[in-house]
Amino acid sequence: MFRNYKTFTLLILMLVSCQAYKSVSSKYNILYNGELFLQEGVSQLKESYNENFWDIIPVLVENNITNTLPDYPSKNFLKSEEKAIKVIQKMGNDINKDSEYINQAYLLLGKSRFYDKRYLSSIQALNYILKQNEKSKFWFEAFFYRALIFINLEQYESAISYVEKEQKKYKTSDSEKSIIYQIIAEVYSKKNDFNKVISSLKYALRFSNNKENIRRLNFIIAQSYNVLNKNDSTSIYLEKSLSTKASKFEEIYLDAKLKLSLINEGLQEESFYKKELNRPRNFFSSAKIKYYYAVNQLQKGNGDFASLLLKEVLKLNQNDDKLNEQVYEQLYNLNLLDKEYLIANNYLDSLINLLDNQSKKYFTLNNKRNKLNIVSE
Repeated sequence: MFRNYKTFTLLILMLVSCQAYKSVSSKYNILYNGELFLQEGVSQLKESYNENFWDIIPVLVENNITNTLPDYPSKNFLKSEEKAIKVIQKMGNDINKDSEYINQAYLLLGKSRFYDKRYLSSIQALNYILKQNEKSKFWFEAFFYRALIFINLEQYESAISYVEKEQKKYKTSDSEKSIIYQIIAEVYSKKNDFNKVISSLKYALRFSNNKENIRRLNFIIAQSYNVLNKNDSTSIYLEKSLSTKASKFEEIYLDAKLKLSLINEGLQEESFYKKELNRPRNFFSSAKIKYYYAVNQLQKGNGDFASLLLKEVLKLNQNDDKLNEQVYEQLYNLNLLDKEYLIANNYLDSLINLLDNQSKKYFTLNNKRNKLNIVSE
């Protein structure tokens, strides 16, 4: 009798353990699959996102990749949202003993809605974490996405106020401090306040130990100095970007070299551009390299050769409309200078067709086109 009782008790314990294991395993699988859907969706956004090096690149890529896909809402983000809700409904309760697991689900919910551009519902999910009395291990990530929502809603002053207020509540690591200053720099970048972009990024650099990030931040500082027409400072930070020993080659590295090549007007040797054109890793960037080569020749007064190079750029360039804008503008100016008004007018037409018809540049060039049409006729 005693032996049978022990056997029965052991079977009950094994059954309970199996049920508990099955419950835990199921619980984590739901969240794991939700994270996979989110990562796949974000990867698709990043793959379709191209940096515009003709303008100042964004400080935070995460805040700018959501403009790349037209077919919202994305299935991946809806699926990751569904998984997060399922976890919260199945595992959440008034006590929430497994609170960090629930926090992780709410973070997944908030991020899914953020990348799906449903900002108000994203805030609701993130606030579950942010309004807790004790700091969750997911607090900083929720804080990060909440700040990005302020920026996307163009509530710039609220974004800065929120960041400064919240960071005082908890102790942050150096890497987190770097991100905080990058958030502030992102705000000022949207406001075109380049002096404050520079000062914020310099603080961010003090706390960053990520080499790719350090290269990017130095490059953006250089771009900002360039907008302010401070060539010496631009040159210094382009050099800093190039000297950063990042582990992988990025387009930033090439662009920094090309921009630096034009700062000391006409001094860069032709061999530099020929060498860059012969590098296998620059194969898909040959049009851009030739454009900088052409500008270098213009600086040296070799207009005819520069014109030939610019026409080659138009043949090589596949999908960079901003590069075509630069080329058409250069060719327009060259032909206008040579009093080839009809040809200049054709290049001006091509340039205007690429511009936003609400932009200031569009209206300025359109007025020039009207005058040039009269001259051409």
